[in-house]
Amino acid sequence: MAWLSLTTVLMLLITAGSVGYLVHRYEQELWRSRLTEGARNSAASVAEILMRTERTLAVAGQAIADAPDEHGLPAALLATEPALVEVVQLDEEGTVLAAAFRDQPVLSSLFTLSQSKWFHAALAGHHYQSRVQYTFENDPYLILSLPAKPQGVVVGRIHLDVLQNAVSTLDLGETGRIYIVDAEGEVIAHADRSMIGQQVDYVIERTKAVQNNGAWSGEYSNYMGRSVLGAFSPVAGSGWAVIAEVAQQEAYTPSRNVTMLVIVLMLALATTMLKGNGAFLKRSIFQPLIHLSEGALRLGQGDLAYRILDGRNDEIGQITTAFNEMAADLERQNHAVVQKNLALIEEIDSHRQTQEELRVLNGSLEERIVERTRELELLATDLTRSNKELQEFAYVASHDLQEPLRKVRAFGDRLVTRSGAQMDEVSRDYLTRMENAAERMQSLIDALLTYSRVTTQAQPLSAVNLQQVASEVVSDLEIQIERLHGEVRIGPLDTICADPLQMRQLLQNLIGNALKFHQEDVAPIVHLTGRWLAPGDPHRTLNPACNDDVPVYALCVADNGIGIDAQYSDRIFQVFQRLHGRNQYEGTGVGLAICRKIVERHNGIITVQSTPGIGSQFVILLPMSIGNMQ
Repeated sequence: MAWLSLTTVLMLLITAGSVGYLVHRYEQELWRSRLTEGARNSAASVAEILMRTERTLAVAGQAIADAPDEHGLPAALLATEPALVEVVQLDEEGTVLAAAFRDQPVLSSLFTLSQSKWFHAALAGHHYQSRVQYTFENDPYLILSLPAKPQGVVVGRIHLDVLQNAVSTLDLGETGRIYIVDAEGEVIAHADRSMIGQQVDYVIERTKAVQNNGAWSGEYSNYMGRSVLGAFSPVAGSGWAVIAEVAQQEAYTPSRNVTMLVIVLMLALATTMLKGNGAFLKRSIFQPLIHLSEGALRLGQGDLAYRILDGRNDEIGQITTAFNEMAADLERQNHAVVQKNLALIEEIDSHRQTQEELRVLNGSLEERIVERTRELELLATDLTRSNKELQEFAYVASHDLQEPLRKVRAFGDRLVTRSGAQMDEVSRDYLTRMENAAERMQSLIDALLTYSRVTTQAQPLSAVNLQQVASEVVSDLEIQIERLHGEVRIGPLDTICADPLQMRQLLQNLIGNALKFHQEDVAPIVHLTGRWLAPGDPHRTLNPACNDDVPVYALCVADNGIGIDAQYSDRIFQVFQRLHGRNQYEGTGVGLAICRKIVERHNGIITVQSTPGIGSQFVILLPMSIGNMQ
């Protein structure tokens, strides 16, 4: 019953709301049409006044030029145009040629006529229209000036009451207002004279928009903070707009009253319907359902022999018959359930024994897991110690190997100095080979030491200006670049968070390799560029750490060198891997391995794309963590 009542009330309320909404929409469109029409008509009247005033001023300027001795011409023209309260004709020097006024002279009595903005604008051939100004008696007015023919300026003073009268004929109710604003949001004409000259900023953008798109209407908050329904219409040729508005509370009062009346009527109808339906449902449905509820309660209490006596032939009677049949079935099933319960008790005892056995096995399994975890921790500790010992071994070995090499090279130099002239050609060749081998061994040891220091002597990450680092690297390689007649072109590079020394070493190795592996008789040209990868950039897929939530900086070093066969693109980043003999290109085969180790230390990745005989392009992707970037 409650659900039926709630559904009925909701349907009636929805109906009432729909009717109210339709009335509101109709009333809103009616007001918007009325306001738009009023604003458009008022804008046309204001435009007509301005155009008529301009024509009068133009006629005054032409008449004075045709009859300069007729000083009564401005006064005669002034009498024909009610909007004008003063007309002044000036020559190019700002000297008043003729003037007429209704109340008192304002423009013709100024000492700064030749310095006025309106004078220079009209003298330059433009029509000038000022913002609101005031006389000594605090009467607002506007200045309209235009060039006179054949020369000079004619200017008129417009009293704002004429413009206010043009927009005050529309009846918009008690709260309705219609007023004029310029393109800067200043009120030009308003029924409330205190508003004239006030700045109304919220209309500036909409005033500019209607100059291009025509009239606009809608809801907004006006200069008083009141929710209003208004319409804007442009005043042709002036940059002004006429605004007609009325308070939403007044505009929508009839629709709200209609909505409330419909809701009250719908609730009264719902109450009457619910009372009649309640009496019918109580007699036909609820009382039989109470009997069924009592029967269900008796069955729930264990009285499976209870039956409902009801001789009705309708749907309720069918439910009663089904209830009695259900009770009989429950009585039969109850006996079967008792038998099954006995069997379940035996099965439960068996399950308890099984659970106890599982509990014992789980305890043993937990002990084994703890023991395995301890073993893994010991292995991790051993691995850490082994790595540390390996790094120390590489460092010590590199230093210890250098001492014999220094002695070999020192004794070789002494032997050349002491007995070089006495040696035969074969002995000198052997000595030269020995010194070259010692020098190569020294280079290999230095490269190995540099490789090991990438992780053992790394500096903390900090802000690195890649533009400055690249410039310093190119400066260090200046002699080699000049010798090869090469060129290194550096594009715009950003500041990233990295190890400063390792970034310098990375760029020096890559640019140095690009210069070293140049084509014969071809000047090497190296391009170094960098950019931030946008989210979704396909290059991010090269490095799993470069997801769309992490800023990624991409460095690219491209050259026009000899290139690399695609089958060796992974091999070149391994330690002591060379693709050419020492007689072709010098080096240790460790430079690119150091580059990869530096990039991996910054959680980055380095790849190469190359075509033999055309050139190579090395791409480094460096993900920047948010904490490091800040």
